[in-house]
Amino acid sequence: MSVTMKWLVFFLVIIKSCTTQNSRSHEKGVSNQQLENWTSEFGRMLYELSCSVTKYKELHNRFQHSNDGIVEKFDLNQMIDEILDEVNTFNSEKITAVKQLSAFAQQKAYEYLDKKSSDGYVETPEETDKKKKYYNAKMVQQMNDSLPNYVKLVDNAHFGEMVNLNLSTVHVPTSIYDQDENILEAIFWSKDLDVAFTSNYKSYPTLSWQYFGSSTGFLRQFPGA
Repeated sequence: MSVTMKWLVFFLVIIKSCTTQNSRSHEKGVSNQQLENWTSEFGRMLYELSCSVTKYKELHNRFQHSNDGIVEKFDLNQMIDEILDEVNTFNSEKITAVKQLSAFAQQKAYEYLDKKSSDGYVETPEETDKKKKYYNAKMVQQMNDSLPNYVKLVDNAHFGEMVNLNLSTVHVPTSIYDQDENILEAIFWSKDLDVAFTSNYKSYPTLSWQYFGSSTGFLRQFPGA
């Protein structure tokens, strides 16, 4: 349970308790003084809770003992305009990255389908074997450097976990057979999306996770993890 939810439950319990006590007070003839005491106690608890959540006292002490603080006036309208510009730029970068990834995915899918449908095309044993090999996200964490498909993961503060910025990994739900021919084919041609993933991340470093979801049922994510 989150901290916010815990405090919400706490408030509900307090309010319920006060309501119950109030109704009982009329039944038992509780004095107005006792009601005032309960009200004061409830107010004190709310004040302490608000101070704890907002860290008011800590912030107050920091400013009280700070000699380097400088008070400046801000133009609110200008500040809002600057924030809007930053948000628009951020959203524009994300939209551009998604469009580039979409266009690249369509191109690679068409190239693969055109190749398969061309006259005289016969899949070689090597191609068949390659389709069955991919970086499975479920296995990446369990690999060691002695395995052929080993993926080196490095702790990355931007993503908050161990990742590989040079490739993507594939998630196939347990309810789907991961050796299905249609899935393997889509995984095979979509591996080239790593080019678009890495290009997007280099162009827009603020990007977080990038995904490609296939209608066959798998999810490819970048960076690999």
